[in-house]
Amino acid sequence: MPKFNIKAQAIPTVASAYADVIGTTDNQIVEIRNELIVEDSNQRFQIHDETIEQLAECIAKDGQLSPCIVAPLSDGKYELIDGRHRRRAVIKAGLPTTKCIIKTNLTDKQKQTIRLTSNLIRNNDYLPSELAFAYKELSELEKMKTISEETNLSKKKIYRYIRLSYLIEPFLNRVDSGTIPIIAAVELSYLTEQQQKSLFQFLLNHSDCRINTVNARQIKENPDDLEAVFYGKTADSELNKELANKALKPYRQNQEPEKVDKLSTPEGKTVETQDTRSPVNRSAAVRNPSELMYQNAEGNVLPIADIELKTLLIICEAVIEKTHIDYYIFRRAYDSREILIHWNDEYIKVSDSSCGKVKGKVVVMEWNAAKHMFRIVVNGKDYIMLHKTLEQVLRRYIREQYTLDRIQSVIKEKH
Repeated sequence: MPKFNIKAQAIPTVASAYADVIGTTDNQIVEIRNELIVEDSNQRFQIHDETIEQLAECIAKDGQLSPCIVAPLSDGKYELIDGRHRRRAVIKAGLPTTKCIIKTNLTDKQKQTIRLTSNLIRNNDYLPSELAFAYKELSELEKMKTISEETNLSKKKIYRYIRLSYLIEPFLNRVDSGTIPIIAAVELSYLTEQQQKSLFQFLLNHSDCRINTVNARQIKENPDDLEAVFYGKTADSELNKELANKALKPYRQNQEPEKVDKLSTPEGKTVETQDTRSPVNRSAAVRNPSELMYQNAEGNVLPIADIELKTLLIICEAVIEKTHIDYYIFRRAYDSREILIHWNDEYIKVSDSSCGKVKGKVVVMEWNAAKHMFRIVVNGKDYIMLHKTLEQVLRRYIREQYTLDRIQSVIKEKH
């Protein structure tokens, strides 16, 4: 019987297979001291602490199975190209070194391509905003066909993510929160920046309006008449039609325009704001603050308009500082019911009351979850408001005091 020389085949290790995927010619894994590895802070993708915790437990038990990718620096240290979660998990697990594959002679473009591609392949709970800018940047480095093949995502879906990068920050944040569907957000991305700003301001003033795929297309076609889209004949949603009827009811016997409201600015100046929209077209959710009432310590029910304007500003700022309600309004455009849920949750987590200073004034806040009202004491004087009343006061404050830059700053700070 003839003899055949059969050459033994080496079974590829996890490390060599991983190295083949990223295109390295050196499959050797080396141990590098943690302090010699430098992370790049300029990254689109957020760090997830839960992922680090899970990886650390696995590494402590089984060791580091997948190596990180690094590139040598001139000072004897190494730049981390891929593996931020793994490296941090290694440190958390108490290991002194991290397993790495060293990639030499990489250009900045190649480094960034590896960073983006490796993250997009894993796609571990990344936000739509992260994916949007990652795919947009990668599309400037690689051909779309290559990106689609490497990330196993269709070119159509990739283009959708890229369109999200054209949204202003508040809308992009709402996509991340799930308030605006991605398909609807893509439609909004074709609006100009000014049209998006006008739409966002409209949503702040009309908390009953929600963006969906149908009305997003209508807004794209008719961005200058938002009242018609949400409350007029062009609105297909039965819910919007019902809300429109409710908006008409308070004004059927009184067609006069809204009164001029005055509110002092943070600098102490008094400004006038005139709502020029027809009362017939206004949402019932945006009421004239002079109609709102509060209760004092003696139990007397008084109009909000009787509160000194500086005190009203202090009340608004105290509630915002304690509950971050401005962020939640910007992120989801909560109506009064949803805001009530947030206030209940916030105070259950923190406390039933708080005390502090706002603009030099002593402010005490107490939340009555059973009666759904705040008791706010400013320098010893009580102001008791139902959550619906306080929500309207806060919305007016936000409309008059917050610029788009401030809105975006709040979103980034709290995010």
